Amino acid sequence: MRKIILALLVFFSINASFAEDKAIVKANILRGGSFVTANTNPEDIENVITQALAKKGIQTINEVIPNEQIFYIDLFVFQFPADYPTITITIRTNEGIHFIDKESIKLFTDRNSANIKLASRLADRLPDVVDTRIFYKPTLNEILSNTRLSLIGSASNEIAKTYRSNYSNSIKWPNDVVHSFIIPDEFDNYMVYALNFPGNRKQLKETPIKLKVKINPSTAFELVEIVSPFNLTEKQKGSIQELVDSFPLWAGSNQIDNIEIEFSVK
Repeated sequence: MRKIILALLVFFSINASFAEDKAIVKANILRGGSFVTANTNPEDIENVITQALAKKGIQTINEVIPNEQIFYIDLFVFQFPADYPTITITIRTNEGIHFIDKESIKLFTDRNSANIKLASRLADRLPDVVDTRIFYKPTLNEILSNTRLSLIGSASNEIAKTYRSNYSNSIKWPNDVVHSFIIPDEFDNYMVYALNFPGNRKQLKETPIKLKVKINPSTAFELVEIVSPFNLTEKQKGSIQELVDSFPLWAGSNQIDNIEIEFSVK
């Protein structure tokens, strides 16, 4: 009997726990043209989760060592027009997503405070162990789904869909070695959701804007340079920075330089 119990303990410690008791956390604030998301400080969201992880004995780290087995925790913070503030959380390893949860809030006075409250609710529901034998394969629409059905919301979402369909974008990896997005084959759609570029649509239709980015030691995208055919206002530069900041972690990707993203209007 003791051997059976010991075997079970070893099995679950390997297959159903936070790998190496380490995790990296990133809040992705989506403020593209499809959303009315509050401009919440990502660190405020991340701190709520890291504090909850610390109580479970989980160490949060800022840099990933190559081939290190850790958990990648992303929080997608968004609010569609005429809808409720919402956060979706995913926990994954290099093999895929092992946990997903979502929370919305109906009654609130301040949208920024609402996002912090949502993060707290999700933090309270974090599992003590994560079963890495379980895999979830959500679509982008499931991660960024509406929570409220209304005529106003439906009309707003149709306008948002039209807005998103006007953009065209692409990503080019060094040596054409493609690195997988959290949802395979959905990076282009995610970028259109996250993109909100004000003004100069006529110029943008004629010549695309190119972004030079890199994946830093935190496996997050980092903006290196904006190559634009026309002068950009500070607001436009800020929108591009928000776009890059909203990309989730690229699990399993060590530091990669010389990545190019291009976007334009059709």
